[in-house]
Amino acid sequence: MASIPKDLPRSRSFMLRVVGIWGPALKYADEPLRADPEMVLTAVQQRPMALRFAADALKRDRRFVLDAVQVNGFALEYADPKFKLDEEIAVAASRTSPKMQQVLFPTPNDAEEAAR
Repeated sequence: MASIPKDLPRSRSFMLRVVGIWGPALKYADEPLRADPEMVLTAVQQRPMALRFAADALKRDRRFVLDAVQVNGFALEYADPKFKLDEEIAVAASRTSPKMQQVLFPTPNDAEEAAR
């Protein structure tokens, strides 16, 4: 993004459109925008790994992480690791992204119980 005007990464409307097309562009947004829940959820919806560029406070916020994994379960991979042990968040992640069951619940019995 070095070839674009310097003020564009500060523009909420511009960055919201950009992360809706390519979520990882969140890393180019100004810090206040990386702390904007709507901005980050839009980026996560496009590509869950975009959560790694979010403000640390959001990655540690339980309510926000729950919202993020309800958009895409793989976002849990980029949230604070403690949330992998949070049953509600783990189940929500495995529901929106069934392959997360293999990551979170390595044995078949654990995955079946989480799906209930």
